Amino acid sequence: MNDVTLCFAAGFATAPNFMTEFGNELARRFVRLGLHPSVRHLFPYGDWSRSRWQQLAEIQSDLAGGFFGRLRSTGGGRLADMLQPENGTEGDRIILIGHSAGGMASVHAAGLLASSGDRRTISVVQIGSPKCPVPLGMRHSVLFVYAADRYGKRSDPVTRLGKWGRFAPASVEGITIVGGHKDYFRNGSLFTDEQGRTNLDHVAECVWSWLQ
Repeated sequence: MNDVTLCFAAGFATAPNFMTEFGNELARRFVRLGLHPSVRHLFPYGDWSRSRWQQLAEIQSDLAGGFFGRLRSTGGGRLADMLQPENGTEGDRIILIGHSAGGMASVHAAGLLASSGDRRTISVVQIGSPKCPVPLGMRHSVLFVYAADRYGKRSDPVTRLGKWGRFAPASVEGITIVGGHKDYFRNGSLFTDEQGRTNLDHVAECVWSWLQ
């Protein structure tokens, strides 16, 4: 059985390989610890081949309803189903890493699984995601990562959407990247800072430090 399952949840109209390189980097770090990670790339709202209008309508509904206002989030419900052991998600520890709306769906899915009595250990990382309420019992299991300017203010407009109210995650981290919302996982000379570190390097180090 796998020691840990890394599940990467994409957001709106995303290319199938959008988070592949980032997933491989995190998996390598677990391997260096002597663990045997399994990696899954999931699309709770569909990939870029599905109707954008349908995806946008579902995302807007999930964002407006929040976890507490709805019995079932559309993206969260799909993702929770994908995370069932019979659908290929094995192991006792699951790390859900979602970009954009995929991060919101990840929080909703983790909440649905917890409320159903699922006993697996589930951690959630939201990257460039809109804010959504986090159930109190989960707040220490959720990391929210956003792109920040040199003054620490959010430079990714998507991370300004939504609201937490009294239900914010315990860990909120701003990182400086080159570019914007779609560039968190970029790797190459155009997305390298003056210290020689790429966007992917910054995001991977932030996430890895929190997971330890």
